[in-house]
Amino acid sequence: MQLTRHKTSASYAGLQEWENAVNDAKECIKLSPEFIKGYYRLATAQLESKAYDAAEATIKQGLAIDANHAQLTKLLRNVKLYKKAAA
Repeated sequence: MQLTRHKTSASYAGLQEWENAVNDAKECIKLSPEFIKGYYRLATAQLESKAYDAAEATIKQGLAIDANHAQLTKLLRNVKLYKKAAA
């Protein structure tokens, strides 16, 4: 089920339907909290929605599961840059 949700979230992201991408990624995490790609998809959608604090919190949750996840680490740097630019 998480794979289906992940693919749906990715599809919404490809369409830039960020609210739907956020909702599906949240459902993915709820169904399978250890599925790290769900955190990445959620944080990406939150970043695109300019929900920087939420994106940062999501990334930190994912990094608590896999501290060395390269995509999440890179995304965290981007979120911090966006937050700084927005301030």
